[in-house]
Amino acid sequence: MKEHNKAKRELKKLQDEEIRKITHRECKKFMSDRNFVKTNSSIYKHNGHGNFSVKKEDEIGCVVPFDVPKHFSFKKKF
Repeated sequence: MKEHNKAKRELKKLQDEEIRKITHRECKKFMSDRNFVKTNSSIYKHNGHGNFSVKKEDEIGCVVPFDVPKHFSFKKKF
C-alpha cells in the first residue's frame, strides 16, 4: 500500500512540474521580461544600479500575479 501511495505522489509531482514548465513557457512566449518591465515601469522601483524590483502590493494598490518578473537587471550578462 505504501509503494502505491508513493508512486501516486511521484506521478503527481511530475505532473505538477510539467504544468509549471508549460505555464512558464506560455507566459514568456508573447512578451519578454525586458519588454514587460519597460511597458509596466510604474510597478517597479529602481535601486540606482540598473536593477528593478516590484514595489510592495500596498504601494501599488493591487495584487501582483505570479508571472510578473519580481526582479530584473538591464545589465548585459556575458
